[in-house]
Amino acid sequence: MTTMATTRQARAGALAEINVTPLIDVMLVLLVVFMISLPMPQRTTSVALPQPGPDPVTASPAEPVRLAIAGDGGLSWDGVAMTPAQLAWHARRAAASPGAPPILIEPAAQARYQDVARVLVLVRNAGIERVGFQH
Repeated sequence: MTTMATTRQARAGALAEINVTPLIDVMLVLLVVFMISLPMPQRTTSVALPQPGPDPVTASPAEPVRLAIAGDGGLSWDGVAMTPAQLAWHARRAAASPGAPPILIEPAAQARYQDVARVLVLVRNAGIERVGFQH
């Protein structure tokens, strides 16, 4: 009879402990469901948006100035040969004019890199922002 009593006590001890893992799983699922189903609070903020102004007057694009660099380092501004000092003067004058024209640099195939870099520095120092290359 003692073996029966110990088995009952073992069973009673096992029944006294409740497995809470499934209960926690159910509670977490319910929590997620309630969080999703609750309406989120709507917070509104009034913002003063800028109103569109009149369309800016678009000026017709100026014809680009063609700046040729010869193989021997010679320069020409729209077909007129000039020295680097004259080029700097023409570039400053073009940059100061309203609607400054873009400069289109056309280096010859034999032109040295140093000559092209020198012209780029002259043009940029004059204040001309729009510079392109033509080959």
